[in-house]
Amino acid sequence: VWSNQLKHFPNWLRLCFTALNGIFALLLIALISVQWTTKPSDATCSGVYSSEVWKGCRLKVPFCQNPFMAECDCAVVQMVNYSQAELPASFSQMRSLIKMSVYTGELQRLPNATGMHHLNLIVLEVLSNRLAELPEDIGGLENLLSLGVYNNQLRSLPDSVGQLKNLLNLWVYNNQLRSLPDSVGQWKNLLNLLA
Repeated sequence: VWSNQLKHFPNWLRLCFTALNGIFALLLIALISVQWTTKPSDATCSGVYSSEVWKGCRLKVPFCQNPFMAECDCAVVQMVNYSQAELPASFSQMRSLIKMSVYTGELQRLPNATGMHHLNLIVLEVLSNRLAELPEDIGGLENLLSLGVYNNQLRSLPDSVGQLKNLLNLWVYNNQLRSLPDSVGQWKNLLNLLA
């Protein structure tokens, strides 16, 4: 069967395909070499974000943004007993973040530009912390499916939460909320609301 198929392809065409395969193999080896030699160390990334945050990184993706330039980037952050009131300013550099969870701790505020810097975020959980407010631009998290902020000290939710059109789950119980903003009426896909 192969010999019959090869009769229809001239030798020069077969040589071209072989050469192309060789070039692709060399490019792949070069890319792997560049990535292997430029990947930042855990110590470097701990210096960028703090050791507490970087230790919470469960899925490191140094080449997600650029396959030729390594960055201290993370797709999944899960921290337990976070000891600071705020996340470091450098946290905005985690542009590949899809899930962020902070279980128990002292966290009081999320960065103001959360909705601008973490556009890929699907799950945001800040559970049993001291969270007093959500950033006003949280509505910019258009891909957010689950928002869990229970057992905190929230007194209100920003009106921009109504812009979370894809939100499926919202857990805000055990806070100091008296009401939800009117903008929550815009949620068409919400499946679970625990307030």
